[in-house]
Amino acid sequence: MRTTFQDRIRKRKEAAAQGNPELSINDPGVKRQSKALGSPPVDLNIVKPVTRKKENDSENKSKDDSNTMLAYTGGWGEILNEVFASENQSPEFKESKAKMDIEQDPVTGNLEETSTFSKSSGVTVDKAYDTSFKLIEDLKSQFGMTTEQAAGFVGNLWHETGGFKFMQELKPTVKGSKGGLAFAQWTGDRRDDFESLLKELGDLPPESYEGNWAMISEEFDTTEKSALNKILNTDSLVEAAKATSDHYLRPGKPQLNKRVSAAEDIYKRYNEDKSLK
Repeated sequence: MRTTFQDRIRKRKEAAAQGNPELSINDPGVKRQSKALGSPPVDLNIVKPVTRKKENDSENKSKDDSNTMLAYTGGWGEILNEVFASENQSPEFKESKAKMDIEQDPVTGNLEETSTFSKSSGVTVDKAYDTSFKLIEDLKSQFGMTTEQAAGFVGNLWHETGGFKFMQELKPTVKGSKGGLAFAQWTGDRRDDFESLLKELGDLPPESYEGNWAMISEEFDTTEKSALNKILNTDSLVEAAKATSDHYLRPGKPQLNKRVSAAEDIYKRYNEDKSLK
């Protein structure tokens, strides 16, 4: 495999010298405008303690002062809960929420508010989706995958890296090992081959698109050709996601539903992106 790598690396270097662009995952790129969904601001000045009216003598005044303090301390959480509940049911908040595009992140499951896709304002996507879309295009053009098959493959990589955020495996399955690395979380001999390939390509960082794509291409052309054929023989996104997990990545704990969820999200966004260009 190393001899094949070296031969192909030379060809890739020649192509790169002629101006073949590189997409680095570290490049900030265009980010999707998003923020966590939260409650609208509340004016805490509207919360006022209500004291009992008593005769103006020293004893009742002391009791009134104690009740006032309780309103601000012991009863504070209850008061705020009532305020937030009231605000969240207000017509203004409901109208604002209706205008939002609320989506669930396929990896974290958190609800996020994102800008709605629009032909007039353009599509705003973060770097993870830029990387996903480029992978789909390259898989289709170089290996003849359908969009569904490519999305199924990329959804697996998304799951492996938490949305292309974590290039180094956080908790290695094998104790004492270096763990998985980069897009496919390559381990063992495959990780060694990947690191050697990065050096041959000019000491590229493990998060670089060029390095990761070179490794995927090399494996599909050589040691993982059978896995590629399994993916090409699928008829749906779900089947492609499963074939990628079973035959190319071979994880100990597949969590297939999460891989499929990520693939479906990427497939949807890819088609939306294409429709606006």
